[in-house]
Amino acid sequence: MTMKTAVMGETAAALERALDPGCVERFRAWLDGPLAVVASGGSFTAALLWASLHESAGHAAWAMTPYAFSERSLPAGTRVLFLSVSGHHHDIIRTARLARLRGCDARAVTSRSDSPLARSVTRDGSPDAAFVTPEPRYADGLIAVHGIVTFAVLAARMYAGSGPWAPCFEVDGAAMPTQVPGFVVALGAGAAEPAAVDFANKCQEAGLAPAWQTDVRHFSHGQWMTLHDAGTGVLLVAFATRSQRPYLERFAAVLPSSVPLLPIVVDTEGAPAALSLLARSMRSFEELAARGRGAPTLETIPAWGRGLYELEP
Repeated sequence: MTMKTAVMGETAAALERALDPGCVERFRAWLDGPLAVVASGGSFTAALLWASLHESAGHAAWAMTPYAFSERSLPAGTRVLFLSVSGHHHDIIRTARLARLRGCDARAVTSRSDSPLARSVTRDGSPDAAFVTPEPRYADGLIAVHGIVTFAVLAARMYAGSGPWAPCFEVDGAAMPTQVPGFVVALGAGAAEPAAVDFANKCQEAGLAPAWQTDVRHFSHGQWMTLHDAGTGVLLVAFATRSQRPYLERFAAVLPSSVPLLPIVVDTEGAPAALSLLARSMRSFEELAARGRGAPTLETIPAWGRGLYELEP
């Protein structure tokens, strides 16, 4: 099963055509103030992006998983935004109910107006509490792509203007190694963080290789020890914006020749950089996944993995 990253631009353009400026503006007005953005799995990438853009607008923001939300306390007055294409998984539904019990002002972005999540956030408030986007023309499998594109474009539209944003997703990926790596480190901070997180997350979700995300400075505080005597098969992928490029080049110059660094850099900043890097991340990952078993399907995952996914807290 392919991830159809080559047509991400179509998904982005379709969403932009469907957006009602008045609805966007009303939702944007609600977003003012501290915000917790809650999402699971692949959608967590979009939560990070959304929180980053919210911070750039001058407000405090947190991206967190549903379970993390249930175990944390937030400052009084913090609004809660749930992101879920289907709005059906028990993690996000349970957390929406918890937010209501805590008295939080909560809303959701989903593609299904009749989903349990949509019903939960509109139960005690305005019908506008659920911002319903068109379902992506290209349905995602177990690896999220087009749902992330939908959330990312909407976030950019909310905070960074009318775009167009679709061109950010009409890009090529980076040339990937011919062999599946033994492990992967994805580097990225600021506007580049969502791309790095998504690349590492997809490596994990596809069972491609052990992977994690960090930034170049935190990596420099001891995490580089994982490369010591690691031999071949290490893949370092670094995502960077225009202003981050000079330091990344200095960072790469210190690495030994046995540890090559694959830079994925754009010549922009802010929302354009975040979306373009995210698109390049997903295009690049699909190429790398093709070196292995490709994207997983329900038929290829073990029963115990499905059991973990369905296990309720």
